[in-house]
Amino acid sequence: MRKLMRNSLLKVIMCLLLGGVLLVSAACTGQAYDSAGNPIANQQTYIQNVPLIWQGSLASAPASPALAWAYHDTTTGMTMYWQGSAWQVLATDGLTGLTGATGATGPAGSNGTNGLSIVWKGSLSSAPGSPVTNWAYYNTSTLIAYIYDGSTWQTLYSANFPTGRTASYVFATSDALASDKAQANQVLTGTADNVAVTAALTAGYKVITFLGVTSTFAGTVTLLANNTIIHANGVVFSNNASTPLFSDGGKTGCVFQDVITDAGGITFNVANTEIQNCTLGSYYIGLNIPNVLSNTIFGPAALYSNTTGAYNSAFGQAALYSNTTGAYNSAFGQAALQNNTTGNYNSAFGQAALYSNTTGAYNSAFGQNALLTNTTGNNNSAFGQVALAYNTTGNYNSAFGQAALLNNTTGNSNSAFGQTALQSNTTGGSNSAFGQAALYSNTTGSNNLGLGYFAGFYNTTASNQLFINTLDQGSYANDVKNSLIYGIFNSTPASQTLSLNAGTINMAYLPTSSGGAAGSLWIDTTAGYVIKVNH
Repeated sequence: MRKLMRNSLLKVIMCLLLGGVLLVSAACTGQAYDSAGNPIANQQTYIQNVPLIWQGSLASAPASPALAWAYHDTTTGMTMYWQGSAWQVLATDGLTGLTGATGATGPAGSNGTNGLSIVWKGSLSSAPGSPVTNWAYYNTSTLIAYIYDGSTWQTLYSANFPTGRTASYVFATSDALASDKAQANQVLTGTADNVAVTAALTAGYKVITFLGVTSTFAGTVTLLANNTIIHANGVVFSNNASTPLFSDGGKTGCVFQDVITDAGGITFNVANTEIQNCTLGSYYIGLNIPNVLSNTIFGPAALYSNTTGAYNSAFGQAALYSNTTGAYNSAFGQAALQNNTTGNYNSAFGQAALYSNTTGAYNSAFGQNALLTNTTGNNNSAFGQVALAYNTTGNYNSAFGQAALLNNTTGNSNSAFGQTALQSNTTGGSNSAFGQAALYSNTTGSNNLGLGYFAGFYNTTASNQLFINTLDQGSYANDVKNSLIYGIFNSTPASQTLSLNAGTINMAYLPTSSGGAAGSLWIDTTAGYVIKVNH
């Protein structure tokens, strides 16, 4: 490549030596080359004794060229001349040389002018008076840090707001302090404040903060976007339209903080709307719930059908959904006491606990599906997942342990303490089982007592049985003959039986002489340690 470029330049120099002007002569004719130095086929020059007319350095070829015009193309790095019908390469720029050494660093410039520093005023409940530019403080009421720009307070940082929410739009109530009004985006009129709040939500604000004392609505404020937060700062709201104050509008992730209502309340339509530190007086938070005294509702459709029921607490989606007049009920968990209508004094803690209860009263269910199908049964207590799950009308039953008295339907006055204790019981009554799987298989037997792990496990329909045992005996017959103690109860004491299934019985403390009360035992040591009965 360099050889070709050198040959081209030699031709130009030779032409320059001919009379001081550049001529394209026989000595200058030769092969034409492209930008890579490759010969262009059929592109030899055959112009003789014509001087080149230099056009200078240009980014592209000049228009309307004449014979022998020449120029240096700054774009391609080639020197071109007009051959009469086309531009031909006369020479090509050489390669760029190596970069030279970096020169010495020049002197430093002069320092710029210092900016204004932020003057931190601390954490305050309201804006400081007579502010100066760049004063900043953290407002403990709005949870926002502000900076003064010379005319207004601007938001510097918003704290404690969930991720993804926009900056707060701040309202001051008509009766707010002057300092609160000064830092608010808008001062409310105190007559139809819901209109201004709705406008802010429509404008895209997702964090609405209130400062002041009281605010009056003339309609419901419905949230328009997911993850909206209403931070009320303890402002007391009232609604002269007798409708709910706020509705989550079916949006998810919304939060209501420090709301105090003297009417209206908040309606929930989705499960994950949050209430934080809100005071509701004697009114409600719920979905389509009338203002019934002292009901507390958290969750969509909780206490949905309530009409006059009072002193109920419903926490969870559809908790106490069907309740109409029932009172003093507590439901904590999705669908807990969902079908209760008029039943009173029931407590349900756990998903679907006491789900089917309608008129049953004084029931307590703690655990998922505990007392699930109970409808009219009263005075039952179930503690444990699916404990007394299938009870319908049985009364006075107590089940403590997972699946304890699981299948009981109409049996009454049973007590089961231990996982799966009395699990199979259906209609049997007055049974007592203490220990895991005690009286497990009992179905219709009544008045049985099982004490210990697997005690009386295989008994199904027999009644008035006593089992004290801590082993799996494998069958009912073995339960009877191998349990440490087995007995049969009878209303006539003389008809009762007691079996001590033991190879060794220690009676070291029995008296060794007769004379005790009739029926008492004593040991006759003179007759080879024979146990005898006093008559």
